[in-house]
Amino acid sequence: MDINTFSSSLRSRLGAVIKDLNIDHEQLDQLGAAMHKIAGLMTELNIFATTYVFKNDQEKIEFYKKTKPELFSEYFYLNRVLQLEVTRSIVGPKKFKRHCRKELKRAEAFFFSNRSFYVYYVSGQTYSDSLYFVRQNSLEKMWSVDEESSISHDDIITKFIGLQKFMTYLGQVGTRKKETPLSWTGAKVDLIELIYSLHCSRVFDNGAIDIKSIIIFFERSFQINLGNYYRVFQDIKRRKTDRSKFLTSLIGNLENKILLQED
Repeated sequence: MDINTFSSSLRSRLGAVIKDLNIDHEQLDQLGAAMHKIAGLMTELNIFATTYVFKNDQEKIEFYKKTKPELFSEYFYLNRVLQLEVTRSIVGPKKFKRHCRKELKRAEAFFFSNRSFYVYYVSGQTYSDSLYFVRQNSLEKMWSVDEESSISHDDIITKFIGLQKFMTYLGQVGTRKKETPLSWTGAKVDLIELIYSLHCSRVFDNGAIDIKSIIIFFERSFQINLGNYYRVFQDIKRRKTDRSKFLTSLIGNLENKILLQED
């Protein structure tokens, strides 16, 4: 198998990992799990590249100038996002804004310190490709995650691509308006009854989601701790009359609203 075929297959697997990835500062475990999978893919690519005999210099240039940076930049970008979101979770809004500004300046400084090569790269120049991307030694440099001291040009391109995405993310974070959260002012048992009814009705993701995930969503949305919701649901099941009394009241309230507007 040649390296282009291998890279294409790996690119498809990478796409499957990040396709449904939802970057959320309250779901860092999902981001971390995705990064772990991506790191495994990058290690596979490293192993293949270090043992692969390139057909010619052009194939090697194509790999180190385009293919490898495009693939590795995804991990670099997500690693920066993870660090940023972890910071968001442990500092206040004002400190987080200052941190974002520092991160933006840090990214800009990288582009400035490598501006000559950046001009060469973005303008599509090729006259020094052999110097930059054709390795003389038989053992290729192994990938190191977010290695600040790296001086290889394929790693620099990786950072160009990753930092451009990260700077866009920083801009989105900086302009994101703070939403005023809604508060659930009813009884917790009523909300749990509602959540279970929605889950049973399979209205979220065509039913392909468990009750715990829905509970977590409502807890975060309404800033409420529903505690041992399973025990509460058992209490609901043990009701002797009108087990779904909250839902019954909702139906009554809606019907009354409709009747009033019809008059």
